[in-house]
Amino acid sequence: MDTKAHSSRADVRQHNLLNAAIELFGDDTPGYFCNCRWQQCDGLCEEVHTNIHGQEGEITFYGQLREESVRYVLRRIQQLNQ
Repeated sequence: MDTKAHSSRADVRQHNLLNAAIELFGDDTPGYFCNCRWQQCDGLCEEVHTNIHGQEGEITFYGQLREESVRYVLRRIQQLNQ
């Protein structure tokens, strides 16, 4: 199943209808792939484009990024998955 937000500034996790559809698959889904754009905020001074391959546990970063930005995104991914 592929879910997409209507823009790079929308959070697909906040869409009630999409979340209800995802829940139909239960916990036996083989893994997640997420093409994410992390927007600037407190603690993140640039937009960061990532691909997250949940099943493989891999994260791909695109473009030239500051080390602080990469560390911020990695921390947030870890926090969101605890």
